[in-house]
Amino acid sequence: DTQEVVFGMLIARGSDALSSITALKEVDKLAQLAYDIQFALPASPTAPNVAVSTEPDGIVLTWDDGVNAVESYSAVDVIDKLPIPVSYDTTLTTGWFPSDAGLDGATLLDSISNFDPGTQTYTWVYEYQYILKTDTTWSGQNTSFKFQGYNVYQYETASGQGSRKRVATYDLNDGIKEIFDDVFDPVLGETINRRVQFGSDSGIKRSLFIGADGLNAGIPLKTNRAYYFAVTSYGYNPYGIPKTLESPTNILTIRPQSGTTSGEAMSSADGSSAIAATHSSGASDGSVNIVVIDPATVTGDDYSVSFRLNDDETTLVWDVKNTSDGTTLISGNPIQGGVDMETKQTVGENANPIVEGLQVMVSGPPNEFKDFYATHNAGGAIDGYAGAAADYNGYPGMGRDNIGS
Repeated sequence: DTQEVVFGMLIARGSDALSSITALKEVDKLAQLAYDIQFALPASPTAPNVAVSTEPDGIVLTWDDGVNAVESYSAVDVIDKLPIPVSYDTTLTTGWFPSDAGLDGATLLDSISNFDPGTQTYTWVYEYQYILKTDTTWSGQNTSFKFQGYNVYQYETASGQGSRKRVATYDLNDGIKEIFDDVFDPVLGETINRRVQFGSDSGIKRSLFIGADGLNAGIPLKTNRAYYFAVTSYGYNPYGIPKTLESPTNILTIRPQSGTTSGEAMSSADGSSAIAATHSSGASDGSVNIVVIDPATVTGDDYSVSFRLNDDETTLVWDVKNTSDGTTLISGNPIQGGVDMETKQTVGENANPIVEGLQVMVSGPPNEFKDFYATHNAGGAIDGYAGAAADYNGYPGMGRDNIGS
């Protein structure tokens, strides 16, 4: 005969011997739960693909070019169920009352009147059938973890030991900001509710220029000194235990130093400046601006941005092509002015992908009055239309030459 034996090795550490035992009990509960559901645990988000370039006193981190973005993360949680009613068992009863006020589902069955000779009035009472109680049968519906944001951390060592500082958090602009959860505190030896994610509805961002040492009072970075950074993604499930799952941590060792290319590349990694694209064809009042995020990977090639309808022809999307080598770098991006035009979700312009060191910022026409003109006057229809004789933002008549018609 055969026997299957499953065993696990659990490690937990508190501030002292007693709190370590308490921590071990908490870990044991999680391990037992994982076994009970046959290890069908929801998957954590994948770690972002991070690229690095350096300056003598600065570091540029960029992640996920929009093609391999982790924002599509979704993991079904079969442990933490959302209760939904599937059936009801209703118990009815009857009784006599002066009215049906406060009775649930009351149905009138009978009535009786009593005459008071002293007051010469009638008093009525009524027999009602009503709902005494309702027993609800609940069924658990699976919940899900969804992508919520990115964290950028600085570490004291390459192994992750020692101090860690959260440098930045960029989360979806969806009303979900700081996330609190019940977490076991090994120092206190008990579970407390504390903040576990630090979102602020900032909108997604895919790059960060770092010029200061966050672990050492924000002093400037030193050339050729090793620093340790990581970018993670995290998901959120309001019904989950825990409520957030974070991706594995890939710590990068980075030394600020001069680039090896000849000449200085133009940089606007902090987003302070942008290059306006030339509108070559088509009718549009929108705009396209290019921000240099990673000077070290800028190619000097020519690029074109073109627009088309998406596959189901419901939304205008845009493509970016490197016209020097003929490669398509971005295909079907729906973000305009920081809004995903397919989902209507505000994601922020910084959610646009970064390709070959450049971030393409696309904005639609200004959300304001564009044009107006008169088609009729007291004499009837106007031949050729006329600009209306009104002043809107300094544009009387919109420059038409037949405004006096």
